[in-house]
Amino acid sequence: MPPTKTKKDKSSKTEVTKKKTEKKAKHSAPNSKKKAGGPPLWQQILDNTHAVCVQSGEDKAPRKKVASMCGFPSETGTYKNAITTLKKKEYMVVDVEFFTPTVLGRENAKEVDVAKSNGEQLEMAKEKVTGAKAKKMMDILSDGQAHGREKVAKELESDPTKASWKNFLSKVKGQDCLEYCEDDDGKPALRLPDWIFPFGRP
Repeated sequence: MPPTKTKKDKSSKTEVTKKKTEKKAKHSAPNSKKKAGGPPLWQQILDNTHAVCVQSGEDKAPRKKVASMCGFPSETGTYKNAITTLKKKEYMVVDVEFFTPTVLGRENAKEVDVAKSNGEQLEMAKEKVTGAKAKKMMDILSDGQAHGREKVAKELESDPTKASWKNFLSKVKGQDCLEYCEDDDGKPALRLPDWIFPFGRP
């Protein structure tokens, strides 16, 4: 006669099943960068690459700039998978620094809004950040030069010694709308990244 299953046995089996389900759900989490109903990531990369090429008059676009335009401060695994898709479709030639759309890629690229000046690019970049404080800081740095951190903090009426200031800077930097650098005296400074100045720094 087979042994009767105890409540403990059933409980253990339920816990194992639950863990497997949780693991599967975690693995299949959707890409947070893709907007509901929007184009797939590979299409976004292709569209923005083509837009940069049209804007610059070049036949290739910097990978870092395209990633930023797609909302990725750096190339994640998901982003690299999308690049692989583009290569398989023969829409793109890829090297370490640049994306070069093929004829087929250009034919399948869709139009995106492209800034016609640094000012327009700045306004588009400001849409990526949240809060009036972040937008004001970008206006302060809009001359393309390095500004001392303490000076910027003072203009924003913030205390540069507090953790909240560092967290604020880190958040804006994480959206690829800020760079840490040094001023002429070698002191910590801030400036806007190159991609916000498609027509060159002022």
